[in-house]
Amino acid sequence: MNGVSDSLQNCWNIAVGGCYTPENTTVSSYITKITYRAGFHYDQSIFNIYGNSINKYGFTFGFSLPVLRAMTMLNFAFEFGRMGTTKANLIEDNYFNISFGVSIHDRWFVKRRYK
Repeated sequence: MNGVSDSLQNCWNIAVGGCYTPENTTVSSYITKITYRAGFHYDQSIFNIYGNSINKYGFTFGFSLPVLRAMTMLNFAFEFGRMGTTKANLIEDNYFNISFGVSIHDRWFVKRRYK
């Protein structure tokens, strides 16, 4: 603006991941109904400080535990990552996130039909 450049740049993100459930239709083993997830992401942020991009990357993994006799899942996720750079006396941050969630797939949310 007014001939002065700022420290912003175009940003983008790439992420890939997947999940695996050994046998979700079996009735014999609880272990085979657990869903396992893993992924990776890389982000180039909007900030460019002293000519250095502030990038972020991380690895994620998690699992979903089915609740017996229900279609509900308890979800646990973990993420390890790094953001920033040490070039030009900037700060690099290592981080660790833990997430917990509940997925309710019960009959509560099915619209009733009257005949």
